[in-house]
Amino acid sequence: MVCALLAPYVESPKNNPVMVTINSPGGDAFEGIAIYNLLSEHAGKVSVNVLGLAASAASIVAMAADTVKMGEAAQMMIHSSHGIVMGNQADVLEFADLLNRLDTAVASIYAARSGKTEREVLAMMKKE
Repeated sequence: MVCALLAPYVESPKNNPVMVTINSPGGDAFEGIAIYNLLSEHAGKVSVNVLGLAASAASIVAMAADTVKMGEAAQMMIHSSHGIVMGNQADVLEFADLLNRLDTAVASIYAARSGKTEREVLAMMKKE
C-alpha cells in the first residue's frame, strides 16, 4: 500500500516541489523507510497532505515532509513494529532483535520531527 506513494516522487525533477497525498493504513516498514529516505534526499520542497489516515509505515513517509497538512478529522498512527516469525528459539530471538532495532530507528525519525525524546516516542509507539 505504501509503495504506491513512490510514483509522484519518481516523476518529479530534482528541484521541483513534491506533494505527497496520503490516505493509507500503512504497510511494510522498510518500504516506508525507503520512501522516507528518498523524499528526505529530495532537493526541492516536500509537502505531505494527509487526507484521512497516515498509519504505520505511511506515518514514516509523512515525517520526510518539510510541511505536513492534516485534513479535518484526519489521523496519524504510530506503533511498535510487529510481524510473524516461524522457527526455533534462536529464530524468534533474532526476530525480536530485528523488531527492537526497527523500533529504535523509527523512533529516532519521529523524535527528530516532533522534538520529543526517543524514549518518549518509544513509549508512545508501545501505546499505539
